[in-house]
Amino acid sequence: PRSTLFPYTTLFRSTDETPARLAPLLRELAGIRVIRLSRERKREIALSALLDHCIGDFVITLDCRLDPVELIPEITGMLVGGCDVVVGQNRAPSSSRLRRMLSNLSRRLAGAILEVAAVQNTGLCHGFTRRALNSITRIRSKSRYILYDSLAIGYRHQVVPYSQRARPGARMEAEPLFDALSGRVQMIVAHSLLPLRLAGLLGVIASLSNLVYLLYIFGIALFKRKIAEGWITTSLLNTMMFFTLFVILAILSEYLGRILEESKDQPTYFVESESGSAVSTYDQQRLNVVSE
Repeated sequence: PRSTLFPYTTLFRSTDETPARLAPLLRELAGIRVIRLSRERKREIALSALLDHCIGDFVITLDCRLDPVELIPEITGMLVGGCDVVVGQNRAPSSSRLRRMLSNLSRRLAGAILEVAAVQNTGLCHGFTRRALNSITRIRSKSRYILYDSLAIGYRHQVVPYSQRARPGARMEAEPLFDALSGRVQMIVAHSLLPLRLAGLLGVIASLSNLVYLLYIFGIALFKRKIAEGWITTSLLNTMMFFTLFVILAILSEYLGRILEESKDQPTYFVESESGSAVSTYDQQRLNVVSE
């Protein structure tokens, strides 16, 4: 029977002589490409570099230490069947229950703020069609998050559950909880204006509170006879200064949000499909040529 080779891409941190062992395979086998960064970087940066250099109609990423290669035909079938993005979901994560709960809670919160579907217990196992991958690579933000970007482009996606199993010599190391939570916060800050808008809203609320306190000062001055010397002047000065400060904060927050939106080097929309009419609009009675 004729065998079929499914090309795929792996992402890993090499602690041995893996690059030297791959060198002979580059001369023996077709379809192999090795991308080696100049120094160790975070997973999202390495994954971005990997996707930027991928070729082919379908791209599948796996963690070569933990993800089973038997997933490749299944994910490829989903992509061929019309799905643009496939997200692998680990059925049996090795982390503690508390860590999973906090991680899932932060992922749901990030998904609600960023308006994307939150997929729990995800890793490096993903599948992309060329159309989806081209859209993702068009997002040139330095703070790229592949899972968010792959869902934010709006193409059809599907979740494939699977179980990780460590290969001989590989260790199942869970991402530190602090790194996972800080990553969610960074993703929200990089792709949402909500934190900045909340800061602006707090500035507006604080400025309105100062206006209420200003009315209180006038009421004390009108109806109370014995007032400590200098209290009215000091209170008016502090109130007006803080009112002005919070108004400026709210205005600056709005302008910073506009600058952030305009500075993002990414398209405002992605076209999933385009169809044109097969009927000719040619009409000799309605030519777009004006003659005298």
